Amino acid sequence: MDAMTNIIYGVISGLIAAFLFELLRSKSNWFPGPSQAPEYIELELPDETRAKNRAKFNLAMFNIFFYFYTFFIVYIALLMPPMLKTIFKKNIIFLSDARFIGDLLPHIEIGTSYVQGSFVLIALIIYIPLLLIVSKLSIPIASIVDKFWTVDIYRWRRIQGLLFALFAACLAVMSIYLFNETTLKGAFIAFIAFIFIATVFASGGRR
Repeated sequence: MDAMTNIIYGVISGLIAAFLFELLRSKSNWFPGPSQAPEYIELELPDETRAKNRAKFNLAMFNIFFYFYTFFIVYIALLMPPMLKTIFKKNIIFLSDARFIGDLLPHIEIGTSYVQGSFVLIALIIYIPLLLIVSKLSIPIASIVDKFWTVDIYRWRRIQGLLFALFAACLAVMSIYLFNETTLKGAFIAFIAFIFIATVFASGGRR
């Protein structure tokens, strides 16, 4: 499968996961939601029933979008480094090629639908505890930010999104390190270089 197929696969998986996460959040008291803000963030709903329903719908749609894009970046962070290696270096890479943990993984070529499903499962296993960690970490960070700028629900969401991006970057660096003969420093530099090149191409596309 090519890179575009992987991205489409990730989008579909992310959407399915997002709806499941929002359903789980609405049916439980422990699963964190990005619309669950600290006490000092006011979530005022109008008195009119229709306005309340619209507000609840908007929060639910935000939760779905938040779960989707945060799960998607976790999935892409894990999968894209080995996939890019197969594309640019024309090498066949197997899960078992991963350093340190390769002996624990099956000898299956990366890019097959089976491996894609495995990466989705791994992303799910990582995502849920990561979501809990981000929810906890964002509270003290928001309290610090609130000393300088008012933390409304939108800034609260951006804080959580930034934390997820940082964790996803760490996962991408680890994925580069596991599937390439490089050091952690080299993996970090390779990740920064990829982000820089991607940003340059994205900026050029907007002109």
